[in-house]
Amino acid sequence: MRITKEKLLRLSDSYIQQRSRKDRSIVCAYLTGSLLRDYPFINGTTDVDIIMIHSDLQQPYREITGISEEATFDIYHYPRSYFANPRNLRTDPWIGSSLCFDPIVLFGKGHWYEFVLSSVEASFFLPENCMQRALVFNQEAHKYYSKLQKLVNTQYEVTYVFNYILCIENAVNSIACLSSRPLTMRHFLQDFIDCCNEVNNDSLVSETIGLITENPSLDQYYQYYTQYWNYYFDYFSNYVRADFFPEYGKFRLPYYQKAVEAYWEAHLPSAVWIMLNTWTHIFSAMNMEQNEGYHSFLGMNGLTPQQGMKRLEDIDHYLEQVDDTIDNWTKSHGIEGGTSIYIE
Repeated sequence: MRITKEKLLRLSDSYIQQRSRKDRSIVCAYLTGSLLRDYPFINGTTDVDIIMIHSDLQQPYREITGISEEATFDIYHYPRSYFANPRNLRTDPWIGSSLCFDPIVLFGKGHWYEFVLSSVEASFFLPENCMQRALVFNQEAHKYYSKLQKLVNTQYEVTYVFNYILCIENAVNSIACLSSRPLTMRHFLQDFIDCCNEVNNDSLVSETIGLITENPSLDQYYQYYTQYWNYYFDYFSNYVRADFFPEYGKFRLPYYQKAVEAYWEAHLPSAVWIMLNTWTHIFSAMNMEQNEGYHSFLGMNGLTPQQGMKRLEDIDHYLEQVDDTIDNWTKSHGIEGGTSIYIE
C-alpha cells in the first residue's frame, strides 16, 4: 500500500489519541518537521516528527518507532517544566522553533499549547531574538573550529571529522536562524539555498558544498562506498548499543539509504553529507577512529586530518563570510554588535 502524507497525518492523530488515553501524563503533543511540508518524502521515505510534553518527566529523551519501511515516528519527549520560561523559549532555536513555525497540535489538555504559544510567539520573530538564536549556533561553530586546529595531522580521524561536521552544521544553522529554523540532515543543503536567498548571500551555498566535497568524479564509486556504509549502519543498528542512539536504530536505515540513493544522482553533495554524518556518528559511538572504507571516503572528499591544513584555511574564510553575513543582517535590522555579542 502506497504511503501518503494524508495517511500519515491520519495515522499520527490516531496514534497520539490512543497513546494519550494510556498515558495520563501527556499534556500536549504536536506535529512538526517534514510532515509540515507540501511533499515530505525523499525517494518515498519520511519521518513523522512529534513533540510530546509530559507532566511528570524528569529528563528529555528521544524515541523512534517504525510505521512501515517508508516511515518512522520520531518522538521527542519533554518535561512540562522545560516550557515554563517564555523568555528562554524565544531564544531556543530548536524547541522554540518547533512551537512557532505552525505545528499541527494532535493532543492538548486545558489549552496548554495555546497558552505557551501566546507567551512565546509574539516576540519570537523580533530581529533581536532571531539574532540571539543565530548566535547560539555561531558561537558553537567557532568552538568546533578551535578544536579542529588541534586535530590536524593526528590519527584521530573520526574525532577530527566529527568536529568538522559540527563546525559546518552550526555555521549553516546560524544563517538559517536569521530567517527560518535550524536545518535537518536530509534537507540540509536544499533548504540552505532558501536561507541564503533570504540574507542575500547565495555564495554561501557553493562555499558550503566546497567544504563537504570537491570531487565531481565521486559518482562512479556509489556501490563501493555505500556497501561499506550500509554494512556498518546495519551492524550498529542491530548489534551495538543502538538503543542509546535511536536515530541510528534498526528502523532508520531505509530513511537514510533512500535519501542517499536519490541524492547520489540528483545532488551528490547532499548524499555525501548524509553519509558523512551518519558514518561518523556511528563510528564515534563505537569508539572507532580508523576504517579502510571510511578513510578512503574521506580522502576522496579531501576530509582526512592529513588534508586538514587546507581545510582549516577554507573554514577560516568560511566562518568570516558567515560572521559578515550575520553582521550585515543585524545592521540592516537596526541592531548593533552582530557576532561580537556572544551568549555565555
